[in-house]
Amino acid sequence: MNKTKNMNILYLGSDLSKSIFDWLVKIGENAIYTDKKINIDIVKNINPDFIISYDYDFVISEDILNFMNNKIINLYISFFPYNKGVKNNILGFLKDIPTGVVIHYVKDIVHKEDILFQRKAVVDTDKDTLKKIHENLHNLIQKLFKEKWEIIKREKIDLIKNSQNIKELRDQFFDISSREKTGISQLNNLNKNFKIGNVLMKNFINLNEEEKEIVRNWRNNDAIRVWYYSDHIISFEEHNNFMINLKSDNRNAYWLVESEGEYKGVV
Repeated sequence: MNKTKNMNILYLGSDLSKSIFDWLVKIGENAIYTDKKINIDIVKNINPDFIISYDYDFVISEDILNFMNNKIINLYISFFPYNKGVKNNILGFLKDIPTGVVIHYVKDIVHKEDILFQRKAVVDTDKDTLKKIHENLHNLIQKLFKEKWEIIKREKIDLIKNSQNIKELRDQFFDISSREKTGISQLNNLNKNFKIGNVLMKNFINLNEEEKEIVRNWRNNDAIRVWYYSDHIISFEEHNNFMINLKSDNRNAYWLVESEGEYKGVV
């Protein structure tokens, strides 16, 4: 396969994902790295051929998405339509929940995904720790990206997006009108609590009133809410409605993590 011309790339990442940026530079791409929040002026000044996002902590704004016109891809630790959520590799521990990685187009402000490439990971719940799963998934997504980068550059993605397997997978993710659809019914497993060693993961729909308030107070902490799509203060009523709606939510699941009698955080 003949290689295409070198690309001007804006790479949005983190210390963990910087190795892909280093690889892009090594193979001759004109890449600029940042782990800071970008705006449209920055993007227009750089005028990249592609924006690549991998383990990036910020939401890409709608004006940037429009300017780039379908030239933003994200490397993501998840196996759609399952375990959608930020850094959600914890689901590899759960029975019947596939774990893997995906490369997708970033389409709009709410991050609707067009799957380009996807690969399933093998998880041994008897031996693998969360740290090991996390490391393996990042190794897998990096390997997948290196294999497929030339194809992405050549914009031959339509051949992949139109394949029957990918179409079926996208249908599962976007059409949840029937709980009996293949794969979606497995999400029912997520409504229960899980125990991994001495760690109890308590599903939000099973929290008592005190635990719900603990979660709300964490969410309203100044150091935490700045990372959310919306950083306003969550009222008791809004939080309570959120908890109630989770009971009929087939896409999202959240847990309060408790260990040795202390609440440690949220997954």
